[in-house]
Amino acid sequence: MVKKYTYPILLRNENLEPYKLTECIDIRKITQAERETFFGLKNVKYAFDTQIAHVTIYSKSHSDTSKGMYPNEALFNRGLFDGSSDMQASNYVVHVETEAQDHDQIVQMLNLALKIFCPTSSGCYAGFSDTYIKFTLNYPLQGPFNYIYFEQKHFPEIQQLYFEIQNMWGNGRFSLVASLYDRALQGGKVPLDVRFLLLTIALESLYLPGVNIELQFRLCLRVAKTLNETGYGEKDTVFKEVKQIYAARSKLVHEGCTKAISKEMFCTLTNLVRVSLRTFLQNPGAYTENSFCSIELS
Repeated sequence: MVKKYTYPILLRNENLEPYKLTECIDIRKITQAERETFFGLKNVKYAFDTQIAHVTIYSKSHSDTSKGMYPNEALFNRGLFDGSSDMQASNYVVHVETEAQDHDQIVQMLNLALKIFCPTSSGCYAGFSDTYIKFTLNYPLQGPFNYIYFEQKHFPEIQQLYFEIQNMWGNGRFSLVASLYDRALQGGKVPLDVRFLLLTIALESLYLPGVNIELQFRLCLRVAKTLNETGYGEKDTVFKEVKQIYAARSKLVHEGCTKAISKEMFCTLTNLVRVSLRTFLQNPGAYTENSFCSIELS
């Protein structure tokens, strides 16, 4: 039996043409009829915040004929706590139509592809069928990074990421690191230091398999040399960045000190994990202990 769900999504580019990402996933602009059906709103005017993942909704008109499956009042009340009212400003929809049992997995892979393309709070969180709302991931919309901007030419790159994630989905190591990365970028009132720890665990899981001595030096060296081969940064610069991150991680874990963790350091760590995940997808063999030992000796 074919199941059909439509997921509203918020993107910063207002001029994207419809795109068929896979045989079962289409992305296109939201229609007025869909906005009325989902939220009971005829129209929404909004502005993106330039600093954080948030939109300011400054004007909205209610539908005369529909209260909406997830009505404005319910979203507004919940949004006071978790930011989910941003969903009312969704300007695109992701339409998923498949016989597969697990729509959640399809949407999780798409959300992850967007986050690996660029750290973002954009994603699919509530899917609407004719009679039912499916909450794919039960967490707030607003995360530490802004809603995503990309151009039409970037769709094939996101599509390729989706297929790479799909092929790697059963890999336990990838699943762990991807889950840690994804959770660190989710919304809600999770403190920065907790997000930071999730990302450091992800980095160590990728680069220190089975290692229990000289952790800091080996992590710095392995990240710097591995990512340098992909064209990401100078080896010396990345080495110093990872060294600072690991020192901050040690102070946090062993002393409870959070002063060393800045937003800039968090963003640097996020990108290190993001690029590492992307590299792992393309060449998982580079992340074996034998490969790392060869790198250390080179």
